[in-house]
Amino acid sequence: TTYKYVKYADRLEVNYDNLEPVNANSRSILLNESLKWDLDKQAHASVTGMTGSGKTMFLYYLIIEAANLTNDIYIVDGKSGDLSTLSNVKQIATNAEDTVDLFHSLINEMDERFETIKKSDYPTQSAYTLGYKDVFVFIDELAVIVELAKTLDQTNKQKNRENSRNKDWEKLKENNYDLIISSIRMLIFKARQANIHLVLATQNFEASLLGSSAVRDNLGLKILFGNPSTVQVNQMGLTQEQLPYVDYSVKGAGIIWLDGQGWVNARPFESPYLNFKNKNPNQLLKEIKNF
Repeated sequence: TTYKYVKYADRLEVNYDNLEPVNANSRSILLNESLKWDLDKQAHASVTGMTGSGKTMFLYYLIIEAANLTNDIYIVDGKSGDLSTLSNVKQIATNAEDTVDLFHSLINEMDERFETIKKSDYPTQSAYTLGYKDVFVFIDELAVIVELAKTLDQTNKQKNRENSRNKDWEKLKENNYDLIISSIRMLIFKARQANIHLVLATQNFEASLLGSSAVRDNLGLKILFGNPSTVQVNQMGLTQEQLPYVDYSVKGAGIIWLDGQGWVNARPFESPYLNFKNKNPNQLLKEIKNF
């Protein structure tokens, strides 16, 4: 018997030469020819991969397809990297203070949606069924934002001590780190019914980032690009025995886990191949926004 691994068997080929969405009339985002991110079943996602693994291009795809569903797209990019150039989204935060403000507004949005649901005739329904659109929050390199917040807190503590005798001194926040972490945790645990979706992108999803494995358990879609280490596999809540065969020489190749599918093992995955023609992702977002 001869076994042959066929590359790109399920890989999407996406041509953005026109504005036709890949996921027209659907609240799910196709991941390949056979798998989709169902926003009701898998509210939040994590995308892990080292530099050069294809992670950024996949994030572009998710953001563009999300833009076909809603204008409410937020980006947190502590590196001021690729995602921070996507100015045609609702809001971008590149430092700890702006990130705190962004999450504060999202928590308020979530509370408002829950209040509307509570007052409705069917308190078990989602915000979407009451006329609210989905909200997407893409956080690129969570670890960088965390470190920026810690550094800011230390700086603010020092400044507050130096100005403690100044009656006109307005005390600076010393809890930016706690505010960011608690906000992310709250949104991941509570925001499913409010239809607010977080996508956490990082090179390594260390358990210490968000405090407990229970947070990662609520990320219904997990994708890991590149040849994973044992630690990275464990961070996905998997074991080496649950890994499929993957040809990691293909850029954009990795493994995927989707909750609610009855899977015992993870599946091989190759991110969509994107053809932007003469456009860039930000121009495409502008065209979608004005369509």
